[in-house]
Amino acid sequence: MDEDERWDSPSQGWAALRSGNWTQARASFEAALTERPSPEGADGLARALWWLGDVDGAIDSWERAYAGYRKLGEHSRASRVALFLSREYAEARGNRAAANGWLARARELLRDEPPSAGHGWLKLVEAQAASDPSDSLERATEALEAGRQFDDADLELSALGVVGLAEISVARIEEGMTRFDEAMAAATAGEPGDLRTLGDLYCSMTLACELTLDASRFEQWNEVVMGFMMRTNHPALFTFCGTCCAAVLGAAGQSAPSKAEPSGPGQPRSRTAPCSARRRAARAGRSFRCRHHCSDARGDRPAVGKRASTS
Repeated sequence: MDEDERWDSPSQGWAALRSGNWTQARASFEAALTERPSPEGADGLARALWWLGDVDGAIDSWERAYAGYRKLGEHSRASRVALFLSREYAEARGNRAAANGWLARARELLRDEPPSAGHGWLKLVEAQAASDPSDSLERATEALEAGRQFDDADLELSALGVVGLAEISVARIEEGMTRFDEAMAAATAGEPGDLRTLGDLYCSMTLACELTLDASRFEQWNEVVMGFMMRTNHPALFTFCGTCCAAVLGAAGQSAPSKAEPSGPGQPRSRTAPCSARRRAARAGRSFRCRHHCSDARGDRPAVGKRASTS
């Protein structure tokens, strides 16, 4: 069973993850692991713990999943877990050495493997880590092509967001924002299997709207996202993100209406590390007033998003 197929699995744990029931997912995976330990169970448990804010527990479970996949010779799945670990060591623990080590491990595991969605996920991580917008755009485009070739909706939509930000960074603003329109339309229709895909897209779209001072576009998509959350009964999806609407509207000289703020019951994902959008803004030398439990990211280069300037 590959990554995309797992989201359609009748397993109670994976079904709970898809529906946003993190507590039920954790209980299901813990029960399954007690009965029969498996790397897939450890992988699923890690994802549930991640959403519940237990980053240390998620890392521990992913490391067990990685070891299990390696023993079974499942290199593609092991590499995917290695990428999760690389991201968490970088964002949650600020351990760049460990993050780089896991990224290198993922790259090595895929070296002799036939082309797959796994290679696309690797390209996507490399695109997000690239400091040069042109390099980021090239790698993200390769990831996008892989997502479409291997019919991986999560990869395709995630890559659209990274492509969009890279295009904005090279002054292709309308093209970049259209990428976000496409990705957000598909994501809010329920196309991706992993709810983090929509969360990451929403975060990146917020950054894109701030950089381009496009408060109107942000408000329009915010309304669609809130409708999606109500229809699918998981209004807690973005509780760990806080709300970034004040940053976008503030940058455009507007005040943030209360209805634009994602809120609702649920267990917030406690996270002290920078969000992915903030990290990309910092690498590009831009300010991003993110409210993801982190302070501002600032650099020396000017923002590129102002519509009056393309330099």
